[in-house]
Amino acid sequence: MAEPEVRRVAVVLFDGFTVLDVYGPVQAFASTRIPRPDGSPHRLFEIVTVAEKAGPIKSGEGPTTHADY
Repeated sequence: MAEPEVRRVAVVLFDGFTVLDVYGPVQAFASTRIPRPDGSPHRLFEIVTVAEKAGPIKSGEGPTTHADY
């Protein structure tokens, strides 16, 4: 049986974003996987971050997250 396609999820960042609003869904998508016949995990989602421009984006709570695109 063929492995399911890995789907890309884009998380949009902007200055002042709320950390929980970003990392709650990121954690949910990142933990979604199925076992391969050899027991290794097959992730179902690739997560990327996007913003007006690539680079550091400061959250409203202080920590900075890097935008991939």
